[in-house]
Amino acid sequence: MLYLSYFLKNNRTEYYERLQNIRNRGEWEEWLLFFLRGVEEVSYQASFAAKEIILLREKHRDLIVEALPRAAGSALQVLEGLYTNPITSVKEVQEVTGTAYPTAN
Repeated sequence: MLYLSYFLKNNRTEYYERLQNIRNRGEWEEWLLFFLRGVEEVSYQASFAAKEIILLREKHRDLIVEALPRAAGSALQVLEGLYTNPITSVKEVQEVTGTAYPTAN
């Protein structure tokens, strides 16, 4: 979940300067502080994204229960499957829900 390369890309100039300073002056501590700053930033972003995904999942559960009271059980199974594997097929929906093709479709 930590996409550190995004941080390095956004701070490319500083990244290369810090690497060069290791070669030229042995500035390892400065490099480590820069790297740890990146870990901190992407950790915060990943935590925020995970919380948003959880909130979205809860919202979708509520919408399903409201909109599909009779089919909520199957729909919730499909929803849970989508959060595990967001790309699915009708056949996979059939397997998860135990329903016929037209219903799964």
